[in-house]
Amino acid sequence: MKNKKKYLVATILFISITTLFGPYVKQQIVAKIDKGIISRIKTIQRDQHNNSLAIANLNTFNEKLRTGLRKGLFFDFPPNQYIFQQHKNKSNIPYSIVTMRKYNSLSICLKKIDTHEIVYKNTIVQIHNRNIRGLIKDVPIGFYDLYIMDGEKSDYYIHKVGVGNVFLVAGQSNAMSSAQNHPPYYSKTGLVSVNALYKQPVKNFNQFIIPLIKSPIRSNISWLYCGDLLVEKYSMPVSFINVAAGSTNTNKWNPETDFLFNRIKKVLESRNVKAILWHQGESDFIEKIPYEVSYENMKKMITESQKINPETKWFIALNSMKTNQPLENIEIRKAQKAIIETGLAFTGPDTDVLRKNDKWVEPSGGHFVGEGLRRHGELWFEVLSHYLDSEIKN
Repeated sequence: MKNKKKYLVATILFISITTLFGPYVKQQIVAKIDKGIISRIKTIQRDQHNNSLAIANLNTFNEKLRTGLRKGLFFDFPPNQYIFQQHKNKSNIPYSIVTMRKYNSLSICLKKIDTHEIVYKNTIVQIHNRNIRGLIKDVPIGFYDLYIMDGEKSDYYIHKVGVGNVFLVAGQSNAMSSAQNHPPYYSKTGLVSVNALYKQPVKNFNQFIIPLIKSPIRSNISWLYCGDLLVEKYSMPVSFINVAAGSTNTNKWNPETDFLFNRIKKVLESRNVKAILWHQGESDFIEKIPYEVSYENMKKMITESQKINPETKWFIALNSMKTNQPLENIEIRKAQKAIIETGLAFTGPDTDVLRKNDKWVEPSGGHFVGEGLRRHGELWFEVLSHYLDSEIKN
């Protein structure tokens, strides 16, 4: 009997405290999330200052984010400026929304940016859940505003998303494509999305930017050139997820010997990509790694990726260093050619041709610089457009 009384008293006390302090607790939770997200914004802004990474229209994005937080409502997925891989010119777009209070109704809308046409609208009433998930099916190629409306009042939280082609970039420093002897650059079409380059393993591959003329960046230069050419030819957004790491040989990317393959693995486990673009070879050349070792490292990398997704396609660039040796005698090039000839990968560009021009490569013969960065992107465009053209014909 005493235990029942204690239980009853405890229950009444809990209900009283919840009634009195519930709004305050909820306010504190929202404030904590607000503080955490704004901290993320500050981190992005710090990266922008330190690394010349930029978010297009960052101030507007910040304001929308804070407005959503004040209302206790924001997108958990997709991230801003996220491109979904198209299949037959369409893709499904999943979304996840976090709510911190009740709503009579919410509308999730998808509006095409160029025509302002609303292609999707879903109104949900009597919302009590903290997490709302949905799927927008068969979204055509294009770039969109994904936003939430409280009833019919106004949109107050926007993410820009697209449907197009997504490429995963891996390898070493020339794949990172830093702006050496080249000004910070941007997407001239405004439809090429890139991720912030890694500072640590498996980090930042979901933090995307579309660099514009007022917010140029100092990395992914060749991919911006390549992406703009692809956008102009195929009229669809393009995204490059760059997981490359400087000064890394193929041993570092072997799934059995080092952690770098986890970067590729994490991306493939979370989303679809059109292909993996592999640009590497300088370190294998410098360290005199035998042909057989380089070949096995790349083979294991490719076969392991296809265990995650059997449809994963690879393009392997022919690439080494500036040298007086005949190209056919270079061990890493022999390994790269063997991977292609055995059908494990498609032929990528031969970027050693860029090293014939001293103005396009640094004195050591390693990094592409200046105009060489543009030419590097153009070489990849030629390869990818040839593949995409053949795919369209078939």
